[in-house]
Amino acid sequence: KKREKEKVKHSKRERSEEQEQEQEPEVEPEKEKNQDQVRGQELKKKKKKALKKPKKEAKEKKPRKTRASKVVRMKLVWGVFSNSNQRVAVFDYPKKDDANEHAEKLTADKKTGGPYFVQPVKELIE
Repeated sequence: KKREKEKVKHSKRERSEEQEQEQEPEVEPEKEKNQDQVRGQELKKKKKKALKKPKKEAKEKKPRKTRASKVVRMKLVWGVFSNSNQRVAVFDYPKKDDANEHAEKLTADKKTGGPYFVQPVKELIE
């Protein structure tokens, strides 16, 4: 029974497809004329493109010159700073103990006033 139902379904599909093919609308002669005009315009455009002058050959690009960046060398030093972030003294990197002592002296001295601290600073090597 299932096979018979499937056969019926297939046959119905085939019939509907045949009917659709038979019922295809005929193209009106006016539409054909319009399509011919459109095709003619397309052909004219193609001919115009073919008649245009050939493009000039592209020049070879010159390699760009890259600027070599300067090598900037920095050194690390210890700076003694006041409370207002003004650098009071500078010590070489291995002399951190001296920088700490200097900051303690300035902090203890009442004339200079305010706390002083030590901070690493990068400076340019000339």
